[in-house]
Amino acid sequence: MKNILILYYIFILIFISSCNRRQQNLQSVKYKVSTIKIPEELSSELPLKSIASGIKYVLLETKGNNLISTPEKILFKENRIFLSDSKVNSLLVFNSNGKFLFQKNNIGKGPEDHMVISDFFVDTINHVVELIDPGNIRLIKMDLNGKFISNHKYPFSSNSFAKFRSGNYLFYSSYAIDINKPYYKIGIFDKNFNLLHNLFPIENSSNINASIPNALTEFKDGFNLNVFFCDTVYYVNEYELKAKYYIDFGKFKIKEEDRNSINLAYKKGKGNSKMLNDLTLNHASAVCKFFESEGVCNFQFQRFRIIYKAFYCKSTTMLKCANNIINDIDNGLFGTPVGISEQDELVTLIYPYDLLDHLEEMKKNTKTEKWEILKKGKMKNLLSIAAKLKNMDNPVLMFIKLKDF
Repeated sequence: MKNILILYYIFILIFISSCNRRQQNLQSVKYKVSTIKIPEELSSELPLKSIASGIKYVLLETKGNNLISTPEKILFKENRIFLSDSKVNSLLVFNSNGKFLFQKNNIGKGPEDHMVISDFFVDTINHVVELIDPGNIRLIKMDLNGKFISNHKYPFSSNSFAKFRSGNYLFYSSYAIDINKPYYKIGIFDKNFNLLHNLFPIENSSNINASIPNALTEFKDGFNLNVFFCDTVYYVNEYELKAKYYIDFGKFKIKEEDRNSINLAYKKGKGNSKMLNDLTLNHASAVCKFFESEGVCNFQFQRFRIIYKAFYCKSTTMLKCANNIINDIDNGLFGTPVGISEQDELVTLIYPYDLLDHLEEMKKNTKTEKWEILKKGKMKNLLSIAAKLKNMDNPVLMFIKLKDF
């Protein structure tokens, strides 16, 4: 466990250092970067009503062997819910009301099989689902009902991808797209996987060696790119990569000299876990789960190893963030952000056992008279949903209508 933590913190330092180099590479691009300044004093709690005007729930149906374990990515397209699960190595599909439709879980080396689902994308122009399988080094294409269409080998390394409306592909690698110099992390390819051009230059093929789920999230005609342990969020279209948002941690940002000294120590074999622990304990890092709606950007970060959820209103440039989001709309839970719906809502995922435990504890600590009022009032819908759940059922999705603040 100790060795794993050491490697984990090494990744942090490598990524933050490489982000600074990438920012220098992008200085020639004429583009206004929005700075999101994280305040020095952070709240422990934030009421949901302060950022949202309403919520609704969708229960993902539990049927047969379709149990969801570790959801990596969720897309809301074609009035359906598409979900990849890394633990069971499957792609599950539900309709917009949560009814289970099908799953792709045929593992192997046959034409329709996959070894690993690294990423997937829903093409709403051609109405197909495409996924990349680094195990077999190929892209698999199927229709919206799960019927196999074709597979295509690709001659490069990638763990994330997306598709433009033109039909061209964006492939992103946490290492380098190609082993040949010069090294790049992004390749734009045509429909036949012929390289059109590269983006995102890096110094060597292994200076970045970890990735995050939802690295690429769709916004308008391009994609936001959230890089592992980087304080800059980028925007990619078919022709260029731009720095879009810079998360300013102020005095809690890890200093360049500190990163360099620890990197040097590890290169010489003199690094130790205490050096890394001392550094990360007193600084901020790890911007992740970046989702952008028309009005609000939502993301997470760590400071002093505590996870904070942040909401940035684009029209007012106001930021609200806290360690815990209190659901004061119906007294339920907030859950884990997983994406933006077709109706531009922030979607969070809640496990039934967490929700049922929360409601049981709340009932226990609430006077009978008040509980009866809540049952008939603000908690009525939530309790009716909870009555349909068992502890080990599939998760509940909460759709949150965010508002300007």
